[in-house]
Amino acid sequence: MSTDIRLRVTTTRATWASIYVPAGWSASQRAATARTASAGVAAAKVIGKGKDLTLRFDYQTSADGTCPIVLVSYEIVCDRGNAADTLPALKSFLACTASDEGRKPLSRLHYAPLPKSVAVQVPGVVDSLS
Repeated sequence: MSTDIRLRVTTTRATWASIYVPAGWSASQRAATARTASAGVAAAKVIGKGKDLTLRFDYQTSADGTCPIVLVSYEIVCDRGNAADTLPALKSFLACTASDEGRKPLSRLHYAPLPKSVAVQVPGVVDSLS
């Protein structure tokens, strides 16, 4: 058995979407919040090799407190051959957006912050850019 729920999708105009929810999901899973979305990302597996932090999601998870309905924005950059005059700005941007301070305001902007379990992997990749 499954149920349909209504989820408010915030864009420039408020819209509503009907979403299929598997039976057995708890009320906390049905709530699409920054916390449950971040938990859904934290439950993903890094499938990329080396510096590639590509994630694989389990969209059918029933883990309590996770919302598997997420869309991750990837920052794709060259790992070498970056222009010397713009490399410091590139590294600064990537380091800032993955930092605790950079992730802090995201919930207020209707984004789910990158979970710490993934964010801690970013500095090593950023430091290696050349």
